[in-house]
Amino acid sequence: MYKHILLATDLVRTGKGVAHRARALASQFGARLSIVYVIEPFSTYGLPLMVDVGTANVKHAKQLMIELGRELQVSAQHQYVETGSPKKEILKLAESLPVDLIIVGDQGRVGLSRLLGSTAMSVLHDSHCDVMLLKAHPENDAAGL
Repeated sequence: MYKHILLATDLVRTGKGVAHRARALASQFGARLSIVYVIEPFSTYGLPLMVDVGTANVKHAKQLMIELGRELQVSAQHQYVETGSPKKEILKLAESLPVDLIIVGDQGRVGLSRLLGSTAMSVLHDSHCDVMLLKAHPENDAAGL
């Protein structure tokens, strides 16, 4: 059914459980799995600041991506660390690869952050392909699931 799945991860908050479930789905469908992490620049009042996100931040993100890629058996050529608006970068990459399923982990936001929207909802509404939202379960991450 799916041939190429893109896991959009924040590398920390959504947890490894989401990543491992994405790997399991890719295996179940015999699909290629790619992973993307987007470093979002600082913003003020909804306007992006032209601030260098820092070489150290990018280097650290790439190292975390390499570790996650190794754990999920995703080759380096299918690991992406981008900078910009998460929604825009995820959608742009999904179209350029192309993928037929985007998996996004739900961080369980509440209050004002939920009201203002989330990357997952933006991707869902603007994607050219299917989008699957997987709940992060911290208790499963502790167990390595």
